Amino acid sequence: DEEVVPETATIVHEGTCGDLYWTIDSNGLFKIEGTGDYGYTNWTAYSNKIYSAKVNVSGITSTRNMFSHCKNLGRVDLTGLDTSLVTDMSGMFYMCTNLEKITWGEMDTGRVTDMSEMYALCQSLPDFDFSGFDTSQVTDMSMMFDHCYELTNLDLSSFDTSKVTDMARMCRECHGLANLNVSSFNTSKVTNMCY
Repeated sequence: DEEVVPETATIVHEGTCGDLYWTIDSNGLFKIEGTGDYGYTNWTAYSNKIYSAKVNVSGITSTRNMFSHCKNLGRVDLTGLDTSLVTDMSGMFYMCTNLEKITWGEMDTGRVTDMSEMYALCQSLPDFDFSGFDTSQVTDMSMMFDHCYELTNLDLSSFDTSKVTDMARMCRECHGLANLNVSSFNTSKVTNMCY
């Protein structure tokens, strides 16, 4: 039998968005690179063609909706993402319903104030280690894990919630959740815990 050699991937979509350059190749690999911010995510028109992603970005201040509605996205490599200036991570993986693996690098979230909807509707995301998250400046965690069906163990004991005011729907509809550790939560400033 003759060995089948996989076809070399070619770029099928590309563009610039703010300060960043992005491509999507014929294998569904989405790449973002550059220094600075993207503003409006103009790659969302091709979100259904993205199956994996690799980010090499520095100087970015917001990852808001970076992969929002990428329903076929299964794996993300963020080892090249410098998050040291990021203040907003809201909706970063919103509705990534097939997301199964996120590889973070040297993650610095010490400036982040908004993590709302960060993993909302990530229905395939398995148990994940959140111990590297610095949440000391976060004020909004609403819907952070909303509808994360596959999570069974969620250990948030390392979370500093001393500035959080909104926890609404934070773990709503997490049907598979068997163990939840929120033993370190400081809820003294929280005004919304609905659902």
